[in-house]
Amino acid sequence: MKVDNIITGLIQIEIEGESITFYKDENYFTFMRNNTSNINPLSIKTNNGYILGITHEGKAIAIYIGYNTFELYRTIKMRIRHYLLSNTVLIPNFNYEFDTIEFYGGTLNSLFSPKRVSSVSEQNSIAFDNNDLIEYCIRNDYLNGKMSVSSNLIQEFGGEGVSISNKGVFLSFEFIQAAKLQEVYNYYLKTCRLLSFMTYRQNVGFEKITLKNNNFSPNFYAFELFVNTKHEITEKGVGSNITFEDLGEHIVELINVIYYEPTNKNDRPIYLFDFIPKNDLDVFNLNNERIKNICSSLECEYRLSKDKDIIKEPNLCILIDEVKETIEKHQLTENRIDEEICNSLLSSVSQWSFPLKTRIFKLYTMYKSIFDKVELALCKDNDLSLDHIEKCISQFVKHRNLSSHDGITNLNHDLYFIAYILTVLLYICVLHRIGLDNQQICDLINEYKICS
Repeated sequence: MKVDNIITGLIQIEIEGESITFYKDENYFTFMRNNTSNINPLSIKTNNGYILGITHEGKAIAIYIGYNTFELYRTIKMRIRHYLLSNTVLIPNFNYEFDTIEFYGGTLNSLFSPKRVSSVSEQNSIAFDNNDLIEYCIRNDYLNGKMSVSSNLIQEFGGEGVSISNKGVFLSFEFIQAAKLQEVYNYYLKTCRLLSFMTYRQNVGFEKITLKNNNFSPNFYAFELFVNTKHEITEKGVGSNITFEDLGEHIVELINVIYYEPTNKNDRPIYLFDFIPKNDLDVFNLNNERIKNICSSLECEYRLSKDKDIIKEPNLCILIDEVKETIEKHQLTENRIDEEICNSLLSSVSQWSFPLKTRIFKLYTMYKSIFDKVELALCKDNDLSLDHIEKCISQFVKHRNLSSHDGITNLNHDLYFIAYILTVLLYICVLHRIGLDNQQICDLINEYKICS
């Protein structure tokens, strides 16, 4: 995304006789202590990793340092992950809140089809339509408000005439409860994960990210978020991505999944998207890390599967109940063990499950009807029989286990083949979990919008 050019200003500190000047160029901030006579380090406390400052233009700036305290001797140059800059002259303050965050352009342009301009050839004129706005109501523990997607209408005047274009997509979140400035980066990360799933790429981004408080200035943004990313965003076109129109109302459930925040540190994740390629060149790259990520994501989807008739393990459940009962009975005898050990054993027994290769194969058989109806781009000359799929899954999991211990890197055709199949399976699991039916999923696969 666009990063502002050179910025200079002063850091806000409340230490008598001390002041800090900063200079930003490209992705780096240089902090300079103005009191050069003091040889002791200057320690500055941050607010959740942020320090405040004011530019020489009078704008407020919040810079993410990432540490609880920031120590400075004379000068230090740091690569900063992100910072927030006010749009107008503003006194620096951490009490500022925002109730709207708006993402513009970048990857969004490949996830929505603008429809605000259409030519009317019979009248030799242009029709304008404001109805390409899509709105969703979001209600969960983390997001409570409205999400909308729309396109931008641009009219440009020049010496050669007037031009009108309908490009540039907005994604806006409007909250009922205002949020603090320090929370904005988390919204950015979550939104990137949403776009990563829709594009099957991790290198997503935006042209601009702005914050507004509609109670004070509904027509103007107050702050802009600048993120220093090392990657170029994906160049995938709208025809090969899962779009907002494709997902329809089901995107609300996808957002509920992605924006979920565990309330307990022991809570297990409800999605794992680490299997998604880093960029366009990484799509056909397979390595040990990717294999581990695919396996971990499949374990997660198996645990969260809605089809309990397929994944239930009745005989194993009976055994688990019998073992628990034996442990509990043992605790009633004079040979009882320490209570903590007992609880640990009961917890361990509760986690018993089939081997990973069996669980993954169960997931595949659950959605075999979808695989039978679609044409997979990379599987035209491969054996798709259940026996071969089961054999390849076993080999895939075995490779994961061996590479975890020995770091082996030997790959073969079957591993590449099953990695692709299992990645498609992961998308099927997530899309089914958020409410898409089998035919909708089949259409997305046949249109090459999944894992392409």
